[in-house]
Amino acid sequence: MTPRHRVFAPLVLVLVALAACDRLPFGYTPVADIIRAPGSYESKAVKVRGQVTDVVKLPFPDVRYYSLRDGDAEIIVFAGESVPGVGDRVSVAGTVDSPAIIGGVGIGLHMTERRRW
Repeated sequence: MTPRHRVFAPLVLVLVALAACDRLPFGYTPVADIIRAPGSYESKAVKVRGQVTDVVKLPFPDVRYYSLRDGDAEIIVFAGESVPGVGDRVSVAGTVDSPAIIGGVGIGLHMTERRRW
């Protein structure tokens, strides 16, 4: 292995590891962008972050969701196993969905959480 390859190979591994890391401070979609153009994000995986403003957990049927505020925009996030606390700042990776889009407005616009940190 040449000296150039000895430096290049570890650098490539570090870059690949960083690109796969959700905790990096870039790659987030503003919630306002999702609300403004719901059709562009329909069924797409996105990362968002913000502050939890409301939580709903019902035992029957098994319903768990929370409202996530990012600036002036807010979106409903269907939670996985648990819900965060009101006031918590969280980052979420998930899929955007809207049962209907009428006149460019997402009716029932929400995200389904895949991962939260």
